[in-house]
Amino acid sequence: MLYLIETTDVVCNRYPNCGIAILGDFNQLDTSDLTFHHNLKQVVECTTRESSILDLIVTNISKYYYSPVQNASLGISDQNIITWVPFRKIAETTI
Repeated sequence: MLYLIETTDVVCNRYPNCGIAILGDFNQLDTSDLTFHHNLKQVVECTTRESSILDLIVTNISKYYYSPVQNASLGISDQNIITWVPFRKIAETTI
């Protein structure tokens, strides 16, 4: 956890108004220090494996996204897939 806090410190010091989203399968990692130090919010509220929330999205830009949605697992995986979609689609460019 210390690595995530220190790395986020470096990014926030270099880019003070940056948007941060840390996503992943954190199992039993306590993210409270990370969320406290950087004013981040854990936005996944639905279960991702049985009755647990293992996949997290810790961010300071949740106001630009819909709430994460739980989807069925892929193949023989026992973990559900989480979809997190921004309010606006990124404009597609043609080359």
